[in-house]
Amino acid sequence: MLENKKRDQHYVFQAYLKNWVNTNGKLWCMRDGKVFDVKTSNIAFEKDFYRVNSLSNKDIEFIKLFFYKSSDAFKKEMDYFLKLYTTIDRDEKIFELIFKLCTKDISEISETIDDINKMIDIARNNIMEEVYCDFEGEACDWLKNLCKEDIDFLYTSSKEEKEKFISFVCSQYFRTKRMKEHMMYVLKEAENFFVNKEFPQGSIKAENLYQPMLWLLSAKCSDKILNAHITLIINKTDVPFITSDQPVINLKADYKDFSNQPDELVFYYPISPRVAVKINDDLCVKKIELTNSSDIYEYNDLINRAAYKTIFSKDKSVISKYIA
Repeated sequence: MLENKKRDQHYVFQAYLKNWVNTNGKLWCMRDGKVFDVKTSNIAFEKDFYRVNSLSNKDIEFIKLFFYKSSDAFKKEMDYFLKLYTTIDRDEKIFELIFKLCTKDISEISETIDDINKMIDIARNNIMEEVYCDFEGEACDWLKNLCKEDIDFLYTSSKEEKEKFISFVCSQYFRTKRMKEHMMYVLKEAENFFVNKEFPQGSIKAENLYQPMLWLLSAKCSDKILNAHITLIINKTDVPFITSDQPVINLKADYKDFSNQPDELVFYYPISPRVAVKINDDLCVKKIELTNSSDIYEYNDLINRAAYKTIFSKDKSVISKYIA
């Protein structure tokens, strides 16, 4: 029996958004100047968002050129990822060769061919979705602890636990619709910039490259801040934290002008209406309590500014203030 093809793919995972859900099972959203409530299953998703397209030799060559200044350790990690990522392509080519060499009448094996084509199509849709789902399964325990105002597990557990958490946060930063569109823009510009003897017109395709590029950028980002300090921010005011379809933001970035982005990374990630984390800040404390509502509004303003299209809240009045 063939596996089900996963079409509605969330770029902000539902278990995270449920921290903003009300007693009616919905959270408040603001999009295009309208405020409405909705279930987590019906928001922050897109059809076939994580679909894996084939990578040509030129696509792979471009990826390696893009990251050529990276460390040898990262390049080794990248080669391993690309080998896994292109497994579907290799399997498809093997099946094609087998059928070309097959001596049977093609009508006798047409049903088998159809099944294999369906399996490959399903695998292209599901493979990255399943990678993120596995990551999210582990992350749920981390988020539950943080919601209980417990950050000690990131410092008392193994070093690997903290590193995995930072990798998770980086993945949540890069997996979004905003980042996909930005990467598509960068890659289309690169298509024009790199047109030469090495990369003839049309030899690299943004729609094939954006998915592996975002994953590799997430891994590179994670390597950069692997030993960064993590601070738990506890909201002691009556104003709740909000989140958005870009739930992790870099406090040093300008989300209105992607052409000039800083190298410095300070991540802010609201976990619930009452807690958030900062990574790589200068506080160097495990916990900080905010008692002034103006501080909360400042963080909420940054989340709103960085959002792609939608912001989320448990409290309707808090996001209503952002209606233009």
